[in-house]
Amino acid sequence: MTNAHGYASHSQGDDMAVMRLQVPLGSSLGFFGFRTYHPAWQDQNVWTLPGYPWDKDSGNRPWLHLNFAIIDDDNDGAGVELEYRADTEGGQSGAPVFAWFNGSPDVVGTHSGGEDNFGEPRQNVAAGGNALTNLLHWARNTWP
Repeated sequence: MTNAHGYASHSQGDDMAVMRLQVPLGSSLGFFGFRTYHPAWQDQNVWTLPGYPWDKDSGNRPWLHLNFAIIDDDNDGAGVELEYRADTEGGQSGAPVFAWFNGSPDVVGTHSGGEDNFGEPRQNVAAGGNALTNLLHWARNTWP
C-alpha cells in the first residue's frame, strides 16, 4: 500500500477508506463498479458479501454470502447505514456489499459491523450512500 484516504472522524455510515496499492490489481483481475444505494432496492434478495470470516478456518478461507436483502437504510455521518441479516463474522469488515447491474458487479457499501438496537433483531451494517461514491470518485480522480 502506498496511500490511504478515508473519513477521519467517522460514524458507522461512513466507516470506510480507500487504499492505493503499490501493484494495481484491477488491470489483471478486473474492477468493481460502484453506485449510490437507492431505497427502491430494499428487500430485494440480490446482494452479495464476500470475505474471510474468522469462523472459516481462522480467516484463511474465503466465504461468500449470496442473495440477501438490504432491509433498511439510515442516514449516519456523511453516509448511510445499509442494514441486512447476512451471515457475517469478524474478519469481514471492509468487504464489499455488491450486486450485478448490466453484467457488472457494482458496490453499494462496505461491511462495517453490526448494530443491536433495543427491541430489534441484531443486524449487520455496511457503510454506503454518498460517502462511498464520493470517496471512490475522489480515489479514481486522484490516483488514476
